[in-house]
Amino acid sequence: MVKRDFKDFCLIWVSVQKAELWSVLTIMVLMAHQIVDGQLEVNKQKTKEIKVRDFINSNFEGFIHDHPLYTGNCDCTHRRRVDHRKLIGNTMLAVETDEHAHRSYDVNDEEIRYNDLYMIHSGKWIFIRFNPDITRTQKTDIEDRITILLEVMETQMNRICAEENTELVEIIKLFY
Repeated sequence: MVKRDFKDFCLIWVSVQKAELWSVLTIMVLMAHQIVDGQLEVNKQKTKEIKVRDFINSNFEGFIHDHPLYTGNCDCTHRRRVDHRKLIGNTMLAVETDEHAHRSYDVNDEEIRYNDLYMIHSGKWIFIRFNPDITRTQKTDIEDRITILLEVMETQMNRICAEENTELVEIIKLFY
């Protein structure tokens, strides 16, 4: 294995015939990342989601980011991912980073997704659907939007702790 580090990218060359499977997978992951200021960052279109993730991590504890939810004790196909989630009491607080307000997404598919997630966790849900992109009616930049997201998250966490959320599923859309 020959490893060369350049200024902005990490290129890795490997003889696949001699490499073990885990090595090949590791190389594939590394090649999909970029090194910036000594930090490894994902080099793809999820940069806004990563910015929101970093913001959430710096302000809150206990959020799980982009890991699938599985139905326990059964062989089910529901392996849905939520961008950022935290279970508080019997309520799942879910923050979704919806680039471009998910305009291209089918409304029925979104409804099916909510139903699948409810089947995985049958407690209460509060979804905060956060659009980080500027729209015709929403010109606020992402830093100001993230500050408002913080306020909404704190409000919802306080509601959950005070057991003021009575609906099974609540959807709050920010900057749509």
